[in-house]
Amino acid sequence: MTAYHTILLGLAAIGALACAKDASTLPRCCALLGSVGMAVAMLGGMVNLLIGVMLMTAVALPMIRGDMPLWLNLHRALAMACMVLTLVALYAVNGADFCGIGALPLLTSEGIIKVPMHLETFALVHAAIALLAVFVAASLYALTRLIHVRCFRSTAEVMPMSVAVIGMALGTT
Repeated sequence: MTAYHTILLGLAAIGALACAKDASTLPRCCALLGSVGMAVAMLGGMVNLLIGVMLMTAVALPMIRGDMPLWLNLHRALAMACMVLTLVALYAVNGADFCGIGALPLLTSEGIIKVPMHLETFALVHAAIALLAVFVAASLYALTRLIHVRCFRSTAEVMPMSVAVIGMALGTT
């Protein structure tokens, strides 16, 4: 895992800890388990990816039933779903070293990655980018709601997690 991906994982962990601080038991456990699943998936390799993705997928739905407002709970679940799809798409494009130094991102400054790929990979990459667009809109909505209701404490959850998920798709190349 590169330093860039380690920083993104740290940002996601900050968001998970902020979520765990304000949440009841179930969302707290889901946030922490999702963070662990993200770390395992980002270690690289098919087995680690499968374990991490299964863990993140398992905790995404219970996050919706948290004690915070519905839009914030949906943001939490959408962040997990978007990270899962992004990691799987990165694996489809790059193979086992999808968080390595030579890994290709899904989005570059020139747009969507332009490498020869199978139809399944093409569909997976575009689905990840479509979900990423929905996630960006949800993050902007969550941030404007938090500012509107003057709940600046929860921005410590939304901002780092949003940057981590978007950063995974953008990469460093």
